[in-house]
Amino acid sequence: MAYIQPSPTGSVLEVKCDFLKYGNTLIVHRDRRCKGYDFNKAWDEYVSGFGYKHSEYWLGLANIYSILQNHDSFQLGFRLDADATLYQAAYQNFNIQNVSNNYKISLGPFSTDPANPIGNAITGSANINGRPFSTYDRDQTNHNCPIRFQGGWWFVNDLVCSQANVIGKRFGTNFEESWHWLGDNGSRPDYDEIQLRLLRKF
Repeated sequence: MAYIQPSPTGSVLEVKCDFLKYGNTLIVHRDRRCKGYDFNKAWDEYVSGFGYKHSEYWLGLANIYSILQNHDSFQLGFRLDADATLYQAAYQNFNIQNVSNNYKISLGPFSTDPANPIGNAITGSANINGRPFSTYDRDQTNHNCPIRFQGGWWFVNDLVCSQANVIGKRFGTNFEESWHWLGDNGSRPDYDEIQLRLLRKF
């Protein structure tokens, strides 16, 4: 664990970092262990953050925004574990706008580990670039995406909503609300652990 202060006048936060194994990597969304923690939270909770620092948690949109303002080169990294195999993907130039703009997301080029590749489920055919963040009580889509996916996310405004669900349930009552990652390399829905990480470029 480490302590950071995203803004000069803000609070000090305890976060999970893995400097040795991943190289100056700040974990933003902790790995989703099999605890059944409910990520289907209201807007205010997604803004401020929720969960448990030593298991499942969401750092908070306000905190993520503050961190991104202090450095101009972050990647958004995805780390997915399934059956002892690690799948990784990253998006360059990750940024989000402020709360007045509903934390609209911006992502650059996609890359994946060629040894265990996964498809581009975030900016592929269902491209979330420029999309605002949505929750069940502040839905920026016309398709009930947060309710269908059982969590808050940057959803596209069509029936697909997203080609990935990293905030829903490990095993939901249907495919949409269950963890999954679709893309040009197929679907591997039975993930044991999922992490979203801020990767700082020096």
